Amino acid sequence: MEFTHWKRRLQDHFEQMGFDLRIERLAMQDILKLEATHGAFLFFPITIHLYERMGWQMIAIESHHPAEVDDLFAEAQVQSLFQMTMMTFEEEERELILGFYSNTGRYLTDPASHPR
Repeated sequence: MEFTHWKRRLQDHFEQMGFDLRIERLAMQDILKLEATHGAFLFFPITIHLYERMGWQMIAIESHHPAEVDDLFAEAQVQSLFQMTMMTFEEEERELILGFYSNTGRYLTDPASHPR
């Protein structure tokens, strides 16, 4: 499968925002996996999966927060990070990406608000 350009641009966007990334391309599944940390935005590491499913450009975020960090706090921090990232990325790139928080199985954006 072909590595799509929006994934590379989003990877570059995370790097420009100051994230430390460990990058893995899962070519057989056409997924870009980013292990990400950022001291100013997050208190814990996250895993970001960039992929396409059923016509959607998707970003799935999984947090790896310690047990002493409240789940709701971790979700709020991931939601805030996603919104800030997408606000600048979608504005610059004209890309609409559907966000998903893997820890809870909830969407970070409303699927109904994104045209396919």
